[in-house]
Amino acid sequence: MILTLKFYHNPKEKAHVTEELYKGLTMTHLYFIMLLSISISFAVCNENTSAEVIKSVKLNGFICTKQILLGCSYTECSGNLGTYPKPVLITIPERVDSLRLHFHGHILGTPTSKPYEGNLSSMTKAFGIQKSLCETSEVTVFPQSTGANTTYKGFFTSDNSYTQFFGDIQSTLGNNLKDFPLHLSGHSGGGKYVAGALNAGIKTAKVSIFDGIYGSTTKDSLKAWYDQGNGKLIIGAVKDGAPDNYATQLRNEVGARFTSTKSTIKGTIYDVRKSDRFTHYTRAYSNTAHFNTVTEIWPSGN
Repeated sequence: MILTLKFYHNPKEKAHVTEELYKGLTMTHLYFIMLLSISISFAVCNENTSAEVIKSVKLNGFICTKQILLGCSYTECSGNLGTYPKPVLITIPERVDSLRLHFHGHILGTPTSKPYEGNLSSMTKAFGIQKSLCETSEVTVFPQSTGANTTYKGFFTSDNSYTQFFGDIQSTLGNNLKDFPLHLSGHSGGGKYVAGALNAGIKTAKVSIFDGIYGSTTKDSLKAWYDQGNGKLIIGAVKDGAPDNYATQLRNEVGARFTSTKSTIKGTIYDVRKSDRFTHYTRAYSNTAHFNTVTEIWPSGN
């Protein structure tokens, strides 16, 4: 039997199955129709969530512009969030199913680092993550910091400061994502503030660290979160640097079984150690490798 579903352009009309056809349906066909209906409803819900988030962000004073890339588009919004003293960038894809907060690294102003240290919008372009922001379904929040994470250091001074910041994020997003999975990520010095959020008990489904574990305190915070058994950990690092050494220590401490392979990501060869919830990417050193871990692993880690 061939099952044909007809979808009408007029929203007042509905797809229908004739009484004769219904009698001939098996439970498999009915199950297929149910799954198809759920999928269509979920897609519409995704799109509605995106529109509602954009609406709320604008009502909270953010200025939003459409970013059009080959094959997709997303909305980029800049403004002030709660009492945070610097601008915040929020990127909103066409469909939404999760929330991400990213802490960027130090602003050093060196010849090597300067191309990556413009305003938040230019930063996403410099790191080459626009396509991922567009294609994935994460609303991503980027709070700006100055100097050697000077703003982060002055603002995130207690567990309560993290809790309040996340409350302000949800309020700005219209509380549309309160029950959505959270992804925390950080590059370089920003890794310390991912650890701070975890220590504050922020419920997190995924953590990504890009060359950003610079001490045993951060490492131990990641392990404590990982040991709870509820999230996925992704680490990208430059071979033989301090962050890679701490990542290796962490990998040895969690007691998981890892496979070891090589993978070419955006033209760079990575050693990849992977377990069910922990992936550790390591690449060779170059002058810009510290920044390229973001460029290369950000989309891979999703």
